[in-house]
Amino acid sequence: MVNANELRDLIASRHEWLLIRGSGMAFPLLNHEIEITGDGEPFRFAFLDDRGLHSWRLNNFENIEGELAIDVAGAFSKNRETVRLVPRVAASELTAEIEIARLIKANEIAKLIAANFPGSKIGRVALNTDGGRLAQITFQTNEKRQMAALADVTGALTAESIFTAAMLWAEKLGLRKNPINELWLICEKRSARAAQKLHALFTERWKSKITIFEIARR
Repeated sequence: MVNANELRDLIASRHEWLLIRGSGMAFPLLNHEIEITGDGEPFRFAFLDDRGLHSWRLNNFENIEGELAIDVAGAFSKNRETVRLVPRVAASELTAEIEIARLIKANEIAKLIAANFPGSKIGRVALNTDGGRLAQITFQTNEKRQMAALADVTGALTAESIFTAAMLWAEKLGLRKNPINELWLICEKRSARAAQKLHALFTERWKSKITIFEIARR
C-alpha cells in the first residue's frame, strides 16, 4: 500500500524539485506544483509543466537519500515509468553557501597574516560587498601600525580588477578618522606574477601604498 501522506510530506519538505521523466526530460517545479490526490487507492501523482497538467496513477515510491523515485502509470496501468524528483538548491540558499565559503577563505587569509607576522592583531574580516569576491581585512602590527589587506577569495578576478578595487578601498581608508595608509594585496602564486607586473607600472605614490604578498602553499 502506498503511504501517500509520507510522500506528500517529503515533497513539501523541499521548496524546489527537478522532475526527471523516464525519457530523461527534466522540468523544474515548486512543491505546490506537485500533488498527490485521492483519499485512498488508487492515488494520483499530478504535476504541472509547460504542456499543462499531468495526472498518473501512483503505484509506489522510494526515498533514496532524499531523491524520490516514483513509480507511475497512465490509464489502465499503461505507459508505466519511474519519475525521479531531485531536490534543487534554491538560489537564496546557494548564494548563502557561496558567501559562507568566501568568508571562511577570508578568515583563513587573516590567520595566515597573524601567523606570519607575530604580534599582529586582526581587527575586521569581511567581504567587500554581500557575497563579494574580495576579502577586506584590517589589522594592527606589533608596532601598532594600522594596516589593511585585500585578497581575491574566488581565484577568478583579473589583476586589473583587483587593483581597481584596492585603489578605491585605499582612498576610503585614507579618509577615516584614524586613517590607514598602507594596503597589502594578498595573492595566490598563480596570480602574484601578474599583480607584480602591473604594480611595476604604477606611480610611486601607489607603489608606496600597496605591497604585494604571495601566499606560499606547501
